[in-house]
Amino acid sequence: YFREEYLEHINEKKCRAGVCKKLITFVIDQKKCIKCGICAKVCPVKALPGSKTLGYSINTQACIKCGMCRLSCPKDAVFTGKNDPEKKND
Repeated sequence: YFREEYLEHINEKKCRAGVCKKLITFVIDQKKCIKCGICAKVCPVKALPGSKTLGYSINTQACIKCGMCRLSCPKDAVFTGKNDPEKKND
């Protein structure tokens, strides 16, 4: 039923649904972020360094991709971006 999506996973290393942990990364939209720190508080592995003054970012090396940051954000500033094998994410 989902041949096109299946082939995207294999050939393009892309998950359009954004649910395959190996093919996504979490990103904070700094324009939407209100620097409340809720995302950092709920992260079970403390993968969101930052402060209420400077804002927060996601350490993709430490992130376990649980999605708690995205679920807790009151402004929907955390979203899933597709991993790009050509780019290094910080």
